[in-house]
Order: sequence, then structure tokens, then C-alpha cells
Amino acid sequence: MKIFKNRYFFLAVSFIIAVAAAFTAVLSAVNLYEDTCFVVRVKDTVLPGTLITDDMLETVKVGKLNLPENIIKEKSFITGKYSNTEIFPGDNLFPERFTERKNTEDAFMYELSEKEKAVSVSLKSDAAGFSGRLEKGDIVDVITYIQEGGSTYVSEDPELKNLEILAVNKTGNDQQNRIECITFRADKGQALKLIEAEYSGILHVVFSERK
Repeated sequence: MKIFKNRYFFLAVSFIIAVAAAFTAVLSAVNLYEDTCFVVRVKDTVLPGTLITDDMLETVKVGKLNLPENIIKEKSFITGKYSNTEIFPGDNLFPERFTERKNTEDAFMYELSEKEKAVSVSLKSDAAGFSGRLEKGDIVDVITYIQEGGSTYVSEDPELKNLEILAVNKTGNDQQNRIECITFRADKGQALKLIEAEYSGILHVVFSERK
């Protein structure tokens, strides 16, 4: 009889322990679901390149369960920054969706060093612009075709080699992209020579490499 009593005793203890463990697990799960925090959301759809202001934002209460650590919880973290992507109400906001500077074709204007300049020159023909295939970041040489006193010659200045293209202005459609103007990264001496070359002859851009 003692054996049976001990067996019933152990079964009862085991049952109580199992119930207690299950209750603890359920209680922990409930607490986890009920644990909340505030995160930042946008009120309306935000397009890429939009300056974020405080009135565009709101804070909403959400559960902490499976919430990413880097989700934005303070408006001040993104106020005054620009959106990198299109953002919709209800989207979770993360740092990589925002930037300090507006992401546009003019971004290079903020990236020049103290000694660097940006200078633009115009091109007269499709051939002069590598048949419209040049892009931002390409490395090129600039050669000048000069007509002077009844004679013609080609001027190749060593300082106008390996210039980086910062921007390309094109006209036409996808089938005919004619380059009208190119903006280069240059130092002051190169900028002066590019301006002189444009007004003294016809510029021809020779492709060197693509970054």
C-alpha cells in the first residue's frame, strides 16, 4: 500500500509541477504580447526625396513581440532628413530609409572637396558625346578640334585626361539620346582649360573607363 501511496503522491506532485509550468508559460506569453512601446509612423504617403518634417509623423503604440531593435521610436531621429524610398502609412521606419541629403541627380554638388570644382561644357554632335552612351561616373579625355586661320588641328591637353563625369544632360528619346552638356569634376586649372577649350574650338569626349 505504501508503494501505491508513494506512486500517487509522485503523480500528484508531477501534475502540480506540470500545471504550474504551463501556467507560467502562458503568463509569460500574455505578458510578452501585452508589453508595448511607441514607434514612429508617417501619416500620409511620402515620396522619395521628401524632406521629413515633424507634422508628417505620428507615434503609435505597438507590441514589442518580434519588433526589430533598430525600428525608429523617436521623431527627432528622422526630422530634417530626406526619404530614400516611398513610405506608406503603417510602414515600419528604419534608419536606412532616410538620408541627410536629398538623393537627386544634383547630389554631387554636396560631395565636392574643398579644392574640387564642377564645370559644365556643351557638345556639338552625337559623335562628340560618344553617341549618347556616356553616364555619370565615366572617366574620359577631352580633346579640342580647332579651326584657326584657315587651318585645323587637334589639341590634346594632358590636364584634360581622366576627367570624371558628374552629370550628363541628354535630349531625345530612348532611341536617340543626344548629349548636349556634360558636367565634370575638376580642379581650378582644369576648369579654366575646359572653359577655354569650349570657346576656342569643338570639344570631343573620348571614353576611357566606367567605374
